[in-house]
Parts: sequence; C-alpha cells; structure tokens
Amino acid sequence: MIKIKQIGTIVSDTGKLIICDPDFLTDWKDNKFVSKKEYKDTVSGRIYKYGKDFNNFQEILFADKSVNDLIDEKRLVRIAYEETNEFSNKSVTEGVINKAYSLCNFQDGRNGKAIAVGTTIGDGEFPVFAEYQGSQIKKITIEFM
Repeated sequence: MIKIKQIGTIVSDTGKLIICDPDFLTDWKDNKFVSKKEYKDTVSGRIYKYGKDFNNFQEILFADKSVNDLIDEKRLVRIAYEETNEFSNKSVTEGVINKAYSLCNFQDGRNGKAIAVGTTIGDGEFPVFAEYQGSQIKKITIEFM
C-alpha cells in the first residue's frame, strides 16, 4: 500500500534548494555570484547591459519601447550564464537562472554530486511530502506552488 504524508517543510531565502549527500558539503565553494543582466538585440546583434545601457526594465531603450517590452517581443534575449557545473554557490545560481535547475559534478567530471532547483516563486517555506511503500520512502515531493 502506498501512503503519502507531509514530513516537514523546507525554507529558502535565495529562491533555490540543493539536494546532495551531506558528506559532500565540505567540498562546497561559497563563492560570490555576481549578477550580469545582459541582453542581445536579435536584429542588430548589439549587447545591452543592465547598469550601463539601462538602469531599470521600464526604461525606454529604443523604438519608443521599454526594455520589458523588447524582452516580451523577443527583440531582446537574455544572454545565458556559462555553466561550469561546479559544486558552488556561483555555479548553482547561474544554472538555476539559466534553466531552473543546476547539476553539480564531481571534480573528475562525473555528474551526480548535487542537483539544485529554483523554487519558482522565490523565498518561502515549502511543504515536503513523502510517498511510502511499506516503511520505506519511495519518493519525495516539494510543492513550490
């Protein structure tokens, strides 16, 4: 018989969570993530940088349109971060921003050291559910919405 029950909650102050073996935490690099919001104009190829070419997304950039308007029209597309799959704050954050999850590799390049996910809605407390088969946990689910 399969039984599902809430086993707790998990809190995120960064909008992301990581799953890993706790023995790996001694390898964690707590390097600083530096946000770079760069957008490429799909027509001209020009790169626009937040803080240099515009200071907020409501600002009119060109063609009487705001940065947000140009992003919505897909005229401007965000330039993705280059992912290293390193077991670090910087790498995890870049992966989550790029594609909503990040895989962390071992030093020899094998994957599976950790996986991080974005919480979809940012900071908060999220319920964690376990699906049991007999007395063993078969699956866990974290509800972000």
